[in-house]
Amino acid sequence: MKVNKKMKHQGIRFSVIIPVDHRGIFLQKILSSLKKLDFPPHRFEVLVVGNGSDIESMETVKEEQKGADFDMRYIQCESRTRSQQHNAACAQAKGDVFVFTDDDCIIQPDWLKKFSAVLETHPQAGIVGGADKLAESGSAFDLSLDFVLNSPFVMGRLLKKNKKGLVKYYPKSFNMAVVRTAAEKAALGEADGMVQIFDQDLEVHEDVDLASRVETCGNQIVYAPEAKVGHFRNTNFLSFFKRNIKLAQACRKLKVHRLPQWILSGSLILACVLAVLSAVFPWARVVLGAFAGSYVLILVMSAVKGFFKTRKASSLFLVPLLTASLHLSRAIGYLLPTKP
Repeated sequence: MKVNKKMKHQGIRFSVIIPVDHRGIFLQKILSSLKKLDFPPHRFEVLVVGNGSDIESMETVKEEQKGADFDMRYIQCESRTRSQQHNAACAQAKGDVFVFTDDDCIIQPDWLKKFSAVLETHPQAGIVGGADKLAESGSAFDLSLDFVLNSPFVMGRLLKKNKKGLVKYYPKSFNMAVVRTAAEKAALGEADGMVQIFDQDLEVHEDVDLASRVETCGNQIVYAPEAKVGHFRNTNFLSFFKRNIKLAQACRKLKVHRLPQWILSGSLILACVLAVLSAVFPWARVVLGAFAGSYVLILVMSAVKGFFKTRKASSLFLVPLLTASLHLSRAIGYLLPTKP
């Protein structure tokens, strides 16, 4: 294929950054999918960030480099926190736009084209978030979890609305493009010889924090549902519960998603107070019964809708269980003290 002389002198547009966060078990799949990108290979690069002792991931990158027309390299970062991995990659990235994704994602061929088109039509955009879908049909748990995370009965779907509403939209780091100049303008200074684009004190919601700072500096946050990735739901019930506690704590620290978080936490407090009062006052038992009945109705509705979506009988149990655990963990996490 002949390369236009003008295009040949163009620099790298996108730096795709992938932290190794799932023991590298999906890494070969995402790197293989990147080879199918319908985008000029000299206009993007791929940076995989992982621990220096992760020999298997380094070997995977080395093997995948052989059939790649674009620049692909492994960056060693001894910290396993996502924020530090992202900062280490950004420090070595050459692109005008950082594009972040996870190692448990599968990339669509038109992914970078979609981001490019959105950035061209939104010149004030500093950060653009894409959508995700379940990468494979998966187990009943995977299907149920995917349904719950995108259900109207939790905050998932509300977070994907690119409009003013009950919950403000923030992009997620598994599918997010950040303009370099906007990121550097919103940076937190320098440390360890690197620009601190991400807050390294945050374990989770570092993407929300960055998006908030980018917007404060005068750039727009844009939602681009057409820029999609396939996403494996590589977790279990306990990890899901613990992560949501951390996410709620981060929301409190960052002062984001206050209204939905207080609805959940307030509901938990109200239920506990009514349970105590029920031992003495008959009216409290009536109110508690009505409150609990309304919530059970919501769970039943979610179970039925989840069953028709997943076509798995076990989702009748898994969907309400995951929905209730998400609500409970978010409520508890928001009430727990956070690190200063």
